[in-house]
Amino acid sequence: MKKNQTSLRPNFRTVTKALPYLIKLILKRDRLMASYQIKNHILERLRFDFPKDSMRDFFDKLPDTNEVGNKYLELDKKIAIMTYDDVFDEEILDYEKKIGGSSTFFLLSYMLKNNMENINSDLQIHFDKRYSLLEDQIKTFRNFVGKSPPLANRNHTLWWGYNQYEMMYLALNGIKIDSTLPGTKPFRLCVEGKLLPIWEVPFNVCDSKSVFSAPYNTASKMESLFSKNVSPVVGVFHPQSKTDSKWKDFYDLSKKHDYKLMTMADFYKFFLKGK
Repeated sequence: MKKNQTSLRPNFRTVTKALPYLIKLILKRDRLMASYQIKNHILERLRFDFPKDSMRDFFDKLPDTNEVGNKYLELDKKIAIMTYDDVFDEEILDYEKKIGGSSTFFLLSYMLKNNMENINSDLQIHFDKRYSLLEDQIKTFRNFVGKSPPLANRNHTLWWGYNQYEMMYLALNGIKIDSTLPGTKPFRLCVEGKLLPIWEVPFNVCDSKSVFSAPYNTASKMESLFSKNVSPVVGVFHPQSKTDSKWKDFYDLSKKHDYKLMTMADFYKFFLKGK
């Protein structure tokens, strides 16, 4: 396999291909589509370029299957997974010890300042495409957390392009679970009859108050997910916003509706590994 060299160099080829269509939209005065093209086919492509050669080598070595669609997890147990993005928070950990709860922290590598090897919590990576390469962020993460490559990821700001690129790139770097997309059912992506060796475990609850922010709630009320037996219910909250969010309600609703609280690492261990 070729050395995995992700690049943040501008992807000028893709940008150049998008320009003629963009010019047509501008001439037609289609502002909405022009804005979409600028954002998705120019600005984002200038910021990040996937290592497609390494990804193709990786993909070619995956086993062929008879699958014709994504593989979804059928779960008959009521599971709740609380997650926090960006930074670790001692107050949250103390609260969980008090109530017997658990959660997963997706941590920005460049926000890590202290050694966290002895922290008894599920610590995973929060990949920020705008900052540096994933392999560099994993290296920094391991220096502070002191473990093998992280098992799970959530992209910072939920920045997501095309499923096959995002998931293949994460899997190439040893990630087994991603939780960037909204939804209600975990799945493995099927591409050309091959199942990518990574599970998407979608989130469905967040501390955002607006559908126009990056994360959003799939239901109008958090309790609706619990009362309708959605499983897993996955929460996305931010420690820096805990004074204004209803993060404790997630734990209360889990208990009220007889859900088992679980970390992402445990969810993988008990329900996804080997499937």
